Amino acid sequence: IEIMKTYDYNAFTMNFENRNIYKKNVDAIKESILQVGFIEERAIIVDEYLKIIDGHHRFFALSQLKLPIYYEIRKNATTREMLFLNSAQRSWSLFDYIELYAKECKPFYTDVIELINNSSFNSSMAMVVCSKDNHSLSKKIRLGDYIAVNEKKEELIDLILYSKTQIPFYGKRHFALALKAVLKQCSSLQIEKIKNNLSSMREQTSTTNYLITFENIINKGLNAGNRINLTNK
Repeated sequence: IEIMKTYDYNAFTMNFENRNIYKKNVDAIKESILQVGFIEERAIIVDEYLKIIDGHHRFFALSQLKLPIYYEIRKNATTREMLFLNSAQRSWSLFDYIELYAKECKPFYTDVIELINNSSFNSSMAMVVCSKDNHSLSKKIRLGDYIAVNEKKEELIDLILYSKTQIPFYGKRHFALALKAVLKQCSSLQIEKIKNNLSSMREQTSTTNYLITFENIINKGLNAGNRINLTNK
C-alpha cells in the first residue's frame, strides 16, 4: 500500500455521507499530534478522486496545524467501507446513522432530523414520534432499512406538547411510547379524557405502567362492557 503526502489541502473533497465533523474530536487529535506527532501509517483513506472515505477529523486537524496530509488511495471505496472504518474508531450512535441516511433523503430519517431541528425533542423522542412501530428499530436504523413513518406523527407531537403543559416527565421515552399506543387504540373522546387527567398523573417506570394508568383514567365510571384494555393488544 502506497502512502502519499501533500500540503495541497484543496485537492481533497469531503464525503457528504460521512458523520458531521465534531470540533472536540478535531481538537483532541490536534493535541495528540502536538504531543506525540502524527503517525504516517494512520493516513487518511480516499477514493481515486481524492474524496475522503475515512479520516475527516484527522484531515481537519492536520490542515489546521499546517501539516502535510498523508493519504492512501482505495479505488472503488464504498459507503459501507466508510461505515466499517469509522465504526472501528468510534462507535456510531443511532443519531450518526440517522444523519447519514437522511443525507440519502430516506423519509423516516429526514423526518427525524427535521423534528430535532424544529423542536425541543431529542433524538430518542424523535425516533419514537416518527416511526410507525418500534420493532427492531435500532437494527433497522443501523442498516439504513426502510422504516414506515408514523401516520399519526403530527397528532403525537401535539399530544406530547400538550403534556408538556401538564407534567414534568412529558419528554420521557416510555411516556411517548404509551401516548403512541393510545393514539392507535383510543377514540378522540377517550384521548380527551386522558388529557383532562394528565396533571394528576405520576411518573412511571415502563410503557406498560403508563398504559395501565391510561386504562384506569378511561375506564373510571364505566361498566365492564365498555372498558378498554390497552396492554393486551
